[in-house]
Amino acid sequence: MDNPARPRRRILAGLGLTAVVAATIVGWAMTRHTAVGDGMTDEQHQVASCLDQYSDLELPTRDEPEQRLLLRDGPNWLRIYVSAPNKWIGTCQGGPQALMGSFATIMDDGPADQVRFYGGFDAVAKGHLLLGHAPAGVTGVDANLADGNTVHGHVDGDIFVVWAPGVRVLNSTVTAHRSDAADVTVPAPTE
Repeated sequence: MDNPARPRRRILAGLGLTAVVAATIVGWAMTRHTAVGDGMTDEQHQVASCLDQYSDLELPTRDEPEQRLLLRDGPNWLRIYVSAPNKWIGTCQGGPQALMGSFATIMDDGPADQVRFYGGFDAVAKGHLLLGHAPAGVTGVDANLADGNTVHGHVDGDIFVVWAPGVRVLNSTVTAHRSDAADVTVPAPTE
């Protein structure tokens, strides 16, 4: 004679096995990329992801973009890449948990002696940063924020960036400090 409890045990055992498999799949899906054992850090994987986006573009020249700046703020970081032949500039932002975003644009031509912003309002709204051309002689940049605070930027040759995680750069002005003391202040791009 069949035991009526036996089918219930099979069902419960099946449910238990299903729960273990589901938990394993969820755990595997939540594991960071570094679990593949390739020796790369999370940050290196995040950077590779950003550079993969660059390689997917159809640009006139197939070159590797040059890393021009690496900024850190606690566990967060920002890298600026430039491809001079393609007039392309890109950012890659990340942190301890995941890639936080990337933004790229074409470096517009313009007067070499003036501060110019790359990416316009998109850089402010999507990239949460100010990115642009620094004229010769610029030794530093500051963003004067709408709330009255100031964020110091970074200059590398002919490019500058103002970046501070969690800080709104919307409606700010940028002052480019020149070695000849002839500072220039310009409004950041707006909508």
